[in-house]
Amino acid sequence: MFDLHFHSIASDWKNSGEEIINDAYEKKLQFIALTDHDVISSNDFIDNAQKIGIESCYSTEISARDLKNKKSLHLTCYSRNFWKNIRDILENTVEKKQLLIIKQIEKLKKLWFKIELNDFLNYFLTIWKKLETLNRFNIWQYLFLNTENIILAQKISWKLDINPQSFFEMFLKEVWEHYQIYWLKYWIDVPEYEPNIEVCSLLAKTNNAIISIAHPNLSFKKEGLEYFKKIYPYYVENWINGIEINSKASIEWIEAIYEFKEKYSIIITAWSDNHHIWEVDNKHSDLWELNPLLRENDRLLILENFKNKL
Repeated sequence: MFDLHFHSIASDWKNSGEEIINDAYEKKLQFIALTDHDVISSNDFIDNAQKIGIESCYSTEISARDLKNKKSLHLTCYSRNFWKNIRDILENTVEKKQLLIIKQIEKLKKLWFKIELNDFLNYFLTIWKKLETLNRFNIWQYLFLNTENIILAQKISWKLDINPQSFFEMFLKEVWEHYQIYWLKYWIDVPEYEPNIEVCSLLAKTNNAIISIAHPNLSFKKEGLEYFKKIYPYYVENWINGIEINSKASIEWIEAIYEFKEKYSIIITAWSDNHHIWEVDNKHSDLWELNPLLRENDRLLILENFKNKL
């Protein structure tokens, strides 16, 4: 029926906008919103969907930072027309993210990994087409093409069975509790570049937008549901006016989200958050992979309320 959170080749999925629209048509979807990371969906995507009877809107997934609770968040954002302010913020985010990637590659090279910046960028462009979508996980895609890099990763990690996911977590992603020795040596950090919650709340006000906390069941998996319940009023106070029922959300998370909806009159968004990061990824799904715990009538109401607010 609908999908309000998915990606294309402009972010970290394998299909073009045209392929996604064709897939949505075959699956008889009524409404789709393309939420690439820090990239607003294009006029072409919206127009091409509408030509075959599928509604859409401008949308993106913002990489945001909750400074008060020291938490990185993903916020899906939807509007009939984004003003220039959100485009400027997203451009700054992308620019700083690219700087991080360049410095990360320089550090890995100094630590004997076989990687050259220009070769890496050319490889990336042959697959993903746009440099704006560079992310840290793209580095291991390139590194694992070279057997010498795999052998080096095995040697310094003492893991003969090291794979792309474990390499990403040990060397490139902040997973402090388990891999702090590797992370401290191989990770590169830059000053905060993600827009904070207060900035995102301003976007909601000025763009008459829906800004929804994406996959809270995954983003707050470490802290847990009870912790999220305690801090959620802070997001409501700051105009974060939506929350997502992810396709993997448990019944406990769904019940909590409906409680928030009744108490704070927020909008529910949904579903798949399809990615193409590694072969085995239990967090992400294919386009329109529904949460099996919701009834058809629940889904109809989610779409109806979303469109009314939009």
